[in-house]
Amino acid sequence: MIVIWTYNYTAELRHHGIKGQKWGVRRYQNYDGSLTAAGRKRYGVNVEGAKANYEKAKAEQKEALRYYNKKTGYGTLYNAEASRRLDNARRNKKWAKQDLDSEKIKQRLNEETKPKSKHRTKLEELYKSKGMTDEEAAVAAYKRERVEKILAVTAGVTVAVAATYVAYKMYDKNVDKIIRSGMTLSRISATDTMAVHDAFYASIKPSDSKKYIGLLGKDFADKGADVFQKSIKTTGKLKIASERNAKKVLSDLVKTNPKYANSLNNLIQKTSQDTFSNVKTAKTLDKAIGSLNKGRVNSKVYDALNYSLAYDQNHAATKGFYQQMLSKGYDAVIDINDKKLSGACARMPVVVFNSNKTAVERVRKVGLQEIKKARASEFFKSAVTGIAEESGKIGLGAGVGAVGMTFARSKYNDRIVAKYKREHPNTTLSYKEIIRNYYNANNN
Repeated sequence: MIVIWTYNYTAELRHHGIKGQKWGVRRYQNYDGSLTAAGRKRYGVNVEGAKANYEKAKAEQKEALRYYNKKTGYGTLYNAEASRRLDNARRNKKWAKQDLDSEKIKQRLNEETKPKSKHRTKLEELYKSKGMTDEEAAVAAYKRERVEKILAVTAGVTVAVAATYVAYKMYDKNVDKIIRSGMTLSRISATDTMAVHDAFYASIKPSDSKKYIGLLGKDFADKGADVFQKSIKTTGKLKIASERNAKKVLSDLVKTNPKYANSLNNLIQKTSQDTFSNVKTAKTLDKAIGSLNKGRVNSKVYDALNYSLAYDQNHAATKGFYQQMLSKGYDAVIDINDKKLSGACARMPVVVFNSNKTAVERVRKVGLQEIKKARASEFFKSAVTGIAEESGKIGLGAGVGAVGMTFARSKYNDRIVAKYKREHPNTTLSYKEIIRNYYNANNN
């Protein structure tokens, strides 16, 4: 280290070393980028402590779930306190699992002897520029590099899928569809009744049916409920509205019926306040409220209504929308949440609001082993579909990178941290602490 002291128009050159350092010997890192013995011990690791915290979080979620089931009748009734308590417990469990994974990664980093790749070094600099500490950046870069290696195996698959993605999306958004009479729909339920509600959620594609066994089936099973698959036969032709045409029906309804417009705003506000949504859904709800307040009905407003349909079947806005769609000759709409908001990546999930053209044909109980097997296979397919979607939008290379980023931190979180640091320039909070404080404050 070279230090130049200046005073009285003279300069004095002093050369300082680090106590205990021998000249020509690097304390923490070799010239090739690999860590020295001292360097491999730089990251403090507490795997056992993280395991204990994770087990505690799991126990707290189990207790919150027991309370939720008691207050809601296994999800059949709505209770704000129980829902909020369960959401918080699930979020804390997720974070505890992230902390455990990070501790294990730091342990691996401490044991590394090979030179750090240039790519990982650049990633670390990228993450540090977003506000992460050196330790957080090292963990995030390790995760992303690991994910990219795994995704490289699926690159050939995603190229093929991405090639059809844009064309399929355009067709899906703009063209009405018909479900022929005699077709079989599938619905996963916690009840074994030979009936469906006036408006019910179902899947058409066999791949979606398997997906819901793995995803929704596990959700029901985790709540202690039995899981059933209902096979629903169409007794008449069902017309599914495209997103464009459903949005047009909604827009016309809002413009011609001020009372309905107020009811719609109330429903979306209620959904936004009462549900713990992922980042994508939360942004959609917020933008929809902003658009409605300006008197606009755009795609965000329709997506928000579509998402809100599941939360209050008896709300005036829900019933009014279904009645208007029926008057236009439609029997169903695409489920926007599972299509593009929730991450389920279902191909053709539908909300059927004309149950007069359907009949439950068969109900079977789904076992835990079938749920586990379906979840394992469909989780991987959902990941590949997500990569393909990003690839279709911005190119394969960027798509793989974007998916890798989701394992570290989302761009939305980056903006939260950047905003917080602008408002609190002297903060000593880490990236992780800022994000967790933000979500705790906004979901309690």
